Amino acid sequence: MAEKKGAGGAPQEYDEESGQYGSGTSYRQNTSYDEILKDDKAKAVKEKSLTEEENKILEEYNILKKPIKRRPEDEMKWAQYDKDYETYSANEPQITADMDIISKQLNMPLIGRDFRLKGKGSYDRKVNDKRLSGEYKPLGDVVRYTFEHSMDNAPKQINANLTALKNRGYKIVAVDNKWKQPGAYNGINVDVVSPSGVPMEIQYTTFNNHKVKEEMHKYYEIARDGRMPLKIKELAERKMNELSRAWESPKGIKEI
Repeated sequence: MAEKKGAGGAPQEYDEESGQYGSGTSYRQNTSYDEILKDDKAKAVKEKSLTEEENKILEEYNILKKPIKRRPEDEMKWAQYDKDYETYSANEPQITADMDIISKQLNMPLIGRDFRLKGKGSYDRKVNDKRLSGEYKPLGDVVRYTFEHSMDNAPKQINANLTALKNRGYKIVAVDNKWKQPGAYNGINVDVVSPSGVPMEIQYTTFNNHKVKEEMHKYYEIARDGRMPLKIKELAERKMNELSRAWESPKGIKEI
């Protein structure tokens, strides 16, 4: 499956009837790893490995969770997002059952299966931070799965997985292949809509690359948080760059 991107490199929606990628809905909503680390002026600094003392400062810093206070003027928006979460929770068991079948059929393990549904607290924080200031738009990564593929046979396995999804009634909305322009984060993220209408996210990665991403993620959370002291954000960005050197490129991965 070829990937197409629109303005700014955003993944485009695939229209199954026309067989073309168009400018439809994409549920991508995160600040990407690459956006955090793309500042060329700071590149030289960010590429330096942290010293023992800098690692200690970063590891000992406590990330404060911002308390959520629901404002009366946001009541209608919160009602819609709360309803969405109930829908996601109700449909997750059937979606998971489908993913388990596909995983078994294709011998592609599900990584992090226990985290297939974002917790309500994390969901509320994301709604508060990403959605309340604009028009209603559902979150697309509340229900999410990661399939493990091999280093040597990635294109065949991933394309077979996408076909299996479509055969079970899942709509492939957008394919975002970060391996085509390797950077701080490398992987394949796919926006999908379930047969029951739930927007969801599927990722494809290797066992090693998943470990790299997991190590990077806590520093990503620091780097994208506007409340963090500048020094801490800088250390987190440098740590992400340091860890990103461990990415391993699967054979033929750019073909997806």
